[in-house]
Amino acid sequence: MDSETVEQVLPSSPEKPHIKPYRKHCLPLGFLAFIGSYLVQFPVAFVIALVSVLALGSTDALGLDWLTLLVEFFLVVYTVIVLFLLGGSKPFKCRVAEFLNGLKGSLYFVILALLLVVYTLVGNLASDVAPTADWPIVLIKVFFLCIMVGIYEEGIFRGVLLGCLLPRMSKSKAGVFGAVFIASAIFGIAHVSFSEALSPMVLSQLVLKFLQSGMLGIFFCGLAVSTGNIWPGVFAHAFWDFALMGSSGVFEDPFEISYVDTSSTGWALVAFYVVMIVIQIPTVITAIMRIAKSAPTCGWLASEQMPEAGVHETYGAVSTGGVSQVDVVQNGSSQTTQFDSQVVPQSVPNTFDLVSTQEAEPGSAAWYARRSPDAPPPPKGWQG
Repeated sequence: MDSETVEQVLPSSPEKPHIKPYRKHCLPLGFLAFIGSYLVQFPVAFVIALVSVLALGSTDALGLDWLTLLVEFFLVVYTVIVLFLLGGSKPFKCRVAEFLNGLKGSLYFVILALLLVVYTLVGNLASDVAPTADWPIVLIKVFFLCIMVGIYEEGIFRGVLLGCLLPRMSKSKAGVFGAVFIASAIFGIAHVSFSEALSPMVLSQLVLKFLQSGMLGIFFCGLAVSTGNIWPGVFAHAFWDFALMGSSGVFEDPFEISYVDTSSTGWALVAFYVVMIVIQIPTVITAIMRIAKSAPTCGWLASEQMPEAGVHETYGAVSTGGVSQVDVVQNGSSQTTQFDSQVVPQSVPNTFDLVSTQEAEPGSAAWYARRSPDAPPPPKGWQG
């Protein structure tokens, strides 16, 4: 087929994609929801403490462990509600193939977490530190806490915060990386325990903890961006936290562990953070590679859709009116999607290379992906 015929069937000036109304408000709504997740902790903790006083006689009767678990539970409820209000059911969708694909490149991360468990257990036992009498019960509490922390932090930092940055910044790969680094920097700051005594040792701990947590944030962002949902990150996050808190919880109260040590052993914590940063470098590299393959993407809270008539006019596609499973490749990453099946006329062979996975709508980046050399370019901003 000559290029002139192709141009007649496939005009090179597609209609401008229609942006869902809430998308332009996504960023301010996301930041309000993120800030709200911190503000809501105070009234929740106050109500729980008040009930504890009225029912048990004092706040001490409840214990820091149960207070932490209850507050975290309400934060999970808050996060689920916010995610549903912002993105409907889309942020919660996760197919087995996507989940496994997200974990496939996380083997080093899993091995790293297990090595930290071995290091903690061997180090304490070698120092003649005996396990606590109630360590099995502590591990059960830590297990449920880590699951809730995984859902809450991935839901807020990746689901809401990153999810609301992407629609505004994801017209290019540089924009996607900008959104990832902003979300990861905020994640790092959130894991810093500020201390009144800002000695060189404490300041070193704060800076290094920020970097170490920020690097973890980049890794979790890579999982979210490459799979289009938060669930692989939830699993990896919960596994990481349980490896750290569970192994230390065998010997001490994991609910009272601080990220800052002002005692004489503080420099040992500095050295620990330095080692953690170094051994986490491969996870950051893996995340950057995943993000580069998946960008640009508008995330899981918003989507761009070309009007149906515009799609048919531009690409000569005919909707069958039915819903079918269609494979499409989005910027090289494999994902599965479901939408009204599009039929490419036989007169325009190989216009689309339909081979893939992730929820895609006609006119979206996934729909434009894998064009033949003769096909017209997608609208500005959606180049893969």
